[in-house]
Amino acid sequence: MLAAALLVNGLASVWDAQGLMHVAVWIVLGLVALPLSFAASLAAVGAALLVVLAALSLPARLGGRRVGLGGVARDVFGLAGSILPDYWAALCAVRRPWLWGAVVGYVLGITARLLLSGLGGA
Repeated sequence: MLAAALLVNGLASVWDAQGLMHVAVWIVLGLVALPLSFAASLAAVGAALLVVLAALSLPARLGGRRVGLGGVARDVFGLAGSILPDYWAALCAVRRPWLWGAVVGYVLGITARLLLSGLGGA
């Protein structure tokens, strides 16, 4: 990880730091932000669906009939709740420590470089 950070820091003095930062941002977005936002949006859509279904089934509930919203809620929120643990298990299944070191080192190296010198040159 340290070797990757030092290599990227050296590359940033030669190449365009803004282009390298874009790649680092996309790595973070792809590995962290997209799965989190997907799970959150799926849970929000599930909540909205349950509100609509509860409103539509209100006459049947007032009539004393079972409508089965509990099973729907369990399925919808079970799906949203299983995305992140399954994604984490898939990330942990990658058994290449050099790959994780390179990814983390790249992001940390670019971040350190930009904190020290900004998007300009050395």
